[in-house]
Amino acid sequence: NKFAAAVAEIAPREVAPEAKAERCLKIQGLKRPYTEKQLREHLEGACGGGAVSWLWLNRVKSMCLAEFGSDDEAAAARREIYGDQWPKPTGGTLTASFCTREEADQTVASEPAAKPLGERLGAVFPPPPGGSGQ
Repeated sequence: NKFAAAVAEIAPREVAPEAKAERCLKIQGLKRPYTEKQLREHLEGACGGGAVSWLWLNRVKSMCLAEFGSDDEAAAARREIYGDQWPKPTGGTLTASFCTREEADQTVASEPAAKPLGERLGAVFPPPPGGSGQ
């Protein structure tokens, strides 16, 4: 109902405690539709106008890793987005946890590479007319 939605909008969100702030955040709960540019702008606004120096999204755009200019900017962004619904009104409830850049790089490296469409569908496409196409 509208009353519950209005109360949820103004009620303070609880932010899960974290042991130590880092420059990188792992943000989960993302739901499309949104663009990478919209996400970057949202995160930069959340950290008080600082810059996101590095941003990576998984293939299905449900999780991202972001590196900020400082631990303080990352902490400010985490406080602002934790438990937030984004993008409004269809987005998911976001969670954010600190991670080191090394942990972020390991996550990126462990993400399976996207396969060509034909491989994903099990289709075999004939070579282009005229040979191998080289």
